[in-house]
Amino acid sequence: MNRYRTEYINILLKKQKRMRKDIKDLLGISNNSILKEIIDGRDIHISRLIKIADFFGVSCAEFFEFNGHVVGDDTPMPSSDALTQHLVRQIVDSEMAARKAVRESDEQLRKMEVESLQRLHQQQLEYEREMSRLREELVRTKAQLELLRNNNSIKQTQSAPYSLVAEAPKLQAAEDHNT
Repeated sequence: MNRYRTEYINILLKKQKRMRKDIKDLLGISNNSILKEIIDGRDIHISRLIKIADFFGVSCAEFFEFNGHVVGDDTPMPSSDALTQHLVRQIVDSEMAARKAVRESDEQLRKMEVESLQRLHQQQLEYEREMSRLREELVRTKAQLELLRNNNSIKQTQSAPYSLVAEAPKLQAAEDHNT
């Protein structure tokens, strides 16, 4: 007969020196009665069981007893239960392979994320260098413009007396004519 081992979560809590609060935090629940239902097996969904198994670092199959045999035990199943033993081994192997695939996928995603962040950082540095270069160019352009304005102002000031000198006889003649 196969059954859910209601005592196994408590065994793991004691063995790994963890608290029920840790499981509540893991599952995002605050109600003690819901936790009791989970531990007693009355409200154990596979998604919760997988989280709990991952939390304790064990296989989901260890939460079950198959024809009196506990998967986590090292005691071999009786030979008459060879089919059950084979099925349990397949379940455990499949679960471990799936977890390995998930870990590898997570690792690959983390690597891709790091590479993406590195590229973004490099682009940001290039952008900042370009902005700095443009600021320096703007400062030089403003300085050149100020120089041109100053030179133009000097030329206008220098050319003004010469034009007045050239125009002075005409102005004098016009003034004499008016008087």
